[in-house]
Amino acid sequence: MRELLHLSFSAAANHVTTHFFNTQEAYFTYEEDTSTNYTIAHENNEKKSKAPGRTKIDSYISFRPGLASDGVTETFTPRSLLWDLKGGHGSLKKYNALYDSVPDIPTKVTKIEQPRIEESNYIKALNMTGSTLSPDLPRLSASTARYWADYCNVFHHPRSLLEVGSYVYDPVRAPKGLVRGVPLSEDPARRANSEFRGWQTGVDEFKREASDAGEEALDTQFRNMLEECDMLGGVNVVVDVDSAWGGFASEALELIRDDYIAKSTIAVWGMEDRGDLQRDEQASRIETVLALSAAATAYIPLALPDRCGLLSDVGSLWEAGALFNLAFETLTLPARVRAGDPARADMLEIIEAATFGIEGERQFVSDVRVAAGDESVALGGQNSVNDGWMDARTRRQRAYRREKKSSAASSFGSTGVVRGYASASALTDAWARFPADEKWKLMREARLAWPLLTSAPAMSIAAGDVVSAGARSTTRTAATLAQMAEFVEQCWRSTSSGRHGSSDRGEVLEELDEARQPYVDEFEDESEEEEEE
Repeated sequence: MRELLHLSFSAAANHVTTHFFNTQEAYFTYEEDTSTNYTIAHENNEKKSKAPGRTKIDSYISFRPGLASDGVTETFTPRSLLWDLKGGHGSLKKYNALYDSVPDIPTKVTKIEQPRIEESNYIKALNMTGSTLSPDLPRLSASTARYWADYCNVFHHPRSLLEVGSYVYDPVRAPKGLVRGVPLSEDPARRANSEFRGWQTGVDEFKREASDAGEEALDTQFRNMLEECDMLGGVNVVVDVDSAWGGFASEALELIRDDYIAKSTIAVWGMEDRGDLQRDEQASRIETVLALSAAATAYIPLALPDRCGLLSDVGSLWEAGALFNLAFETLTLPARVRAGDPARADMLEIIEAATFGIEGERQFVSDVRVAAGDESVALGGQNSVNDGWMDARTRRQRAYRREKKSSAASSFGSTGVVRGYASASALTDAWARFPADEKWKLMREARLAWPLLTSAPAMSIAAGDVVSAGARSTTRTAATLAQMAEFVEQCWRSTSSGRHGSSDRGEVLEELDEARQPYVDEFEDESEEEEEE
């Protein structure tokens, strides 16, 4: 078996992760009862857990069998570690109906607890019915699914839930996190330096001696999870890039590379904010992208589109997470189907086809695209510079040149997955939705349909619709990295800090140039003067 581990950093990433494992849970079937797909009885039902029967998906790749705290009850929980700030878990309890052994507290110690966040109506109904297929489950919305725990259909092992306790999270008042002790009601302009932002803040938090979510978590939780694998197939990492989680995750991955899995496949799915970045935010993104890509087999940027026909709105983390998961789950589907299935492909095959280069030469995926029914959405990252520091005329020129280069970008290699097709013509139509000049290095086709879940927002996907996803590397990445280098040349000295301080500007430029070269074609090195004419 080639197990896949899943690491998730931030509340935003945990929304993607929750949608992902809810989707995996929907594939479960049982030999004695194929009418239900619910894995684990919830708190008001008998405490039990069963591994799924034989399906097209090998669920053991993403889930681990084990025993509950009573030493008898069999469990089946995700192979995952989820990092969040204090309060980010919402109503989710670390110790649940399967793992309810809480360490004894000395009688002379006074236990002080903040009021617990109330469970969502969805979770309350799920606890009562015990089935994700129940018609009594209420529909969720952006206002009722603010925390990822508000719609989490599976039980996580207690050691999977990790907390950075020096910062607090609130989905409305502190969506990026805030230092504990700073009032959530304080004016945002006055508390800017107290937010969980910036690459260096994340690095410092990971290294903080009093923290048990940094190196200690890897030495215990990650090591245990790794030792449970027969043969590791790879690690998927989902991270919020434009916050301090980028620095935190980069430190974690560097340590994982050095001490645990030097040569295993690590795919980093970087969630990038849309819109303009302030100069310090741009510097932080460059730090983060360079550090994450250095530890990863591939860095795959994800950003929300300006318009999305699949969803009426992507304004909440619940909605954005569902859209990202549609691409993430579909692209990685070949790594979870059973051995011998024609759709099968290892994670390394999926990644190498999308980057298409000698191992270690290209780490950046340029574009991610997902389609369902008649709708197609580009989720490519926007990891370019904020041109706000330029005059208006120059900014317009640069925007025009970027658009021109992007539309003329040539592909090096592509990975594509089509699922849920019922006929040869439907399959042909699905492949035809991709760009005509796509250079396919890996193409996989699976009849397994996309599951329509009660825990996910309603997308414009009907039962029987074909879903497809693709990832590729193109020459567009060269332009993106060149824009980053231009920012470093002109603005780095007054904005940067941390791993690449002002005295190391040349080192940053050297790294960017080295990363850029594999994406340059014979036309990419035109002079700036020729391009502006």
